[in-house]
Amino acid sequence: MINFIGLFLVICGFLAPFLSAGRLPSIFFFWVGLLLLLWPDKHFAKRSAWVKWARIGLLLNVLGTLILILFSKLVLNTGLSHSYFAYVFLTIVNWIFNPITALFEVLFPYSKIEMAGGGIQFTTSFFRNILTSFFNVVVYIGSGIIFGKFVSRSKPDADG
Repeated sequence: MINFIGLFLVICGFLAPFLSAGRLPSIFFFWVGLLLLLWPDKHFAKRSAWVKWARIGLLLNVLGTLILILFSKLVLNTGLSHSYFAYVFLTIVNWIFNPITALFEVLFPYSKIEMAGGGIQFTTSFFRNILTSFFNVVVYIGSGIIFGKFVSRSKPDADG
């Protein structure tokens, strides 16, 4: 039953920005929904290694995104906001924790409007944000599973 609640939350993640006028970020629905979807249940065995590593990858994405938000707020609210080092550092951290979003920014840059006062405004769509958020989480889940496969291969067998 808990897996179906997770599936429902993932579906809600695709609809949340449209239904809330952008006030509910879909990433939170994806995180909670996929954690519940990957919960050990009758569909996934408790001893299944790939489910464990998928959850670890998902939790790393949650932790990394929260660290990115913390660093962004720290840099933007201090005198570091105009330094080139802070820009490079946040760009690298963004590539690590949000690889699909960063890739989309390079391949398909945001629409840019230059204001009369010298300001720049970027525009994006709900659809793009939903897809990049979902695939960022999927990349971390897949990375966790692949890392788990390498770890399990490198461990010596208990038999010999």
